[in-house]
Amino acid sequence: KPSSAAADVYKRQQQRRVHGNEVLEKIEKTAAIFDEEERLFKLHVEYLKEDARLLTEEGQLINKLQNPEENYDVDQYINPVSYTHLRAHETREDLVCRLLLEKKK
Repeated sequence: KPSSAAADVYKRQQQRRVHGNEVLEKIEKTAAIFDEEERLFKLHVEYLKEDARLLTEEGQLINKLQNPEENYDVDQYINPVSYTHLRAHETREDLVCRLLLEKKK
């Protein structure tokens, strides 16, 4: 039978090992969270870039429309979309407003 001191040392080593594993798990989870946060941030930046590009294009189109010297055909940029397509892009807020308006009728 091991001595009391040896048993205490062994017990502390086991506790440190368990504690070390818990710390390692937390470090790995934190790293995974940071990786996901970085991925989402990069995706967000890409969406911002796309928004900026679209806004620039929109501004250029508006400038062309407002220029009386420019013979500009608006119809080339207009594409009809279905009611179903519009509903697919409807936000929760849009839906609430639409339902309230329909309820008033």
